[in-house]
Amino acid sequence: MRFVLYVDQKNSDALLIHRAFERYGFGPHLQVVSSGPEAMAYLAGTDKYNDRILFPLPSLIILETNLVGLSAFDLVKWIRSCPPLARIPIVIFTAWELPSDLELAYSVGANSYILKSTDAQEFEQQVRQMIDFWLKMNVTVGKVPVGLEKLPPAPRTNGQN
Repeated sequence: MRFVLYVDQKNSDALLIHRAFERYGFGPHLQVVSSGPEAMAYLAGTDKYNDRILFPLPSLIILETNLVGLSAFDLVKWIRSCPPLARIPIVIFTAWELPSDLELAYSVGANSYILKSTDAQEFEQQVRQMIDFWLKMNVTVGKVPVGLEKLPPAPRTNGQN
């Protein structure tokens, strides 16, 4: 079974993506967190996320660039530095159309960069296309290994996003 971790501080976008996942039969496969540090805890299986039955490792990570506590780019770098997580596809799904963010996203290891539509129907269509490609059509190399006790330390933050 394939699971998705969605990281976004905006509850409204999290609700929209959850509705789209529900509509396409993937609602139970979506986990939502609202900050970079919370995403790290989820992926590392620490704190309240230590039960892998309740909080399984994702087959796909979808990130908004504008996160609290840790930038999405630092989070991607951290994920790519963790051998047990490094092969998980990462999609940047953002409303921010900044060329510098696009360049940075790919340079740190994102697999895709998608601009969120402001139209609800188009937004839902974008989510459906992500589900179709990343969860149905895309073939990955094996399962994500466990062994998360050797994850590198979290990147330091300067209190900014």
